Amino acid sequence: MIRARIRLRLLALAAMISLAACGGPSPGTASPRPAGLAASPPPASLPTPTRPTRQAPSPTLTAAAVLPSGSSEAAIDEAGITLPLPDGWQRLGAADLGDPAVRDGLAADYPGASAMLDAADAVSGRADLVFLAVAPTGQGAGTAPANVAVLTSQPPVSGLLLDIASGFIDGGFQDALGVGEPERTRLDTPVGEAIRLEYAMPVAGSAGLLMVAWVIGAPDATLLVTAMTPAGSISGFDPDAMIAGAQAR
Repeated sequence: MIRARIRLRLLALAAMISLAACGGPSPGTASPRPAGLAASPPPASLPTPTRPTRQAPSPTLTAAAVLPSGSSEAAIDEAGITLPLPDGWQRLGAADLGDPAVRDGLAADYPGASAMLDAADAVSGRADLVFLAVAPTGQGAGTAPANVAVLTSQPPVSGLLLDIASGFIDGGFQDALGVGEPERTRLDTPVGEAIRLEYAMPVAGSAGLLMVAWVIGAPDATLLVTAMTPAGSISGFDPDAMIAGAQAR
C-alpha cells in the first residue's frame, strides 16, 4: 500500500515535470502580434507603474574551503557532485547497489538498512539510488544506521517545479516513514537551488533519529540527498556542513 501511494505520487510528479519541460511557451514570452497591428501607447493620464518590491533572497550556503576534519570527498559521478563524508563509512556506488549480493550483505551487516533499501526500491524507475554511505557504528544494530543516500531523477528542475517535487517527496516520506510535517527551508547550495526538509523520527527504545533531505535542482539532474543520524551528533559528521562542502564535478 505504501509503495503504491509513493508510485502514484511520483507518476503524477513525472507528468507535471514533462509538461513543464515540453509544453507551452516559456514564461514571460509574449504571444505573436498579428501583422499590421501596432501596440498602442498607454493613455497619458495613467500613472507610472511602480516597481514591485523585491523578495528577500534565499539563504546561501557557500562552499566550504576546507574539508571537515576526519573526512574525505566521495565522488558521485551519476549525480555530478562530490560530498565530504567521514572516513571509515562504508561507501557504495550505483554498481554496488545494483548487485543483489551486495545489497543482501548490507542488509545482513546493518539490519536497520532494509527499510532504506525498500524505500529506494519503491521509487525505482522514477528516481535512481546512485550512492549510499553507512556509518560503521550502526553495524549489527536493529535500527537504521547513520547514513547518507543520493538519488537522481530527470529532468533537472528549479523554481516552482522544485517546490512541487519537494512536496511529492515530502508526502512520500510521511506515508512511508510515519513522520509529521517537516521544517522546510529554501536555500542556495554550492551545487544548485534546494528545498531543505528536516524530520524528527521517533524510534521505540531510543532517543529517535534526525533525517534531513535536500531536493536540489542541480545542472544535470534533480537530486535527492538524505542524511539520517541518531539524536545528538556523530564525530566528524554534520549534515549541513556536508552540503556546504558539496562541489559540482
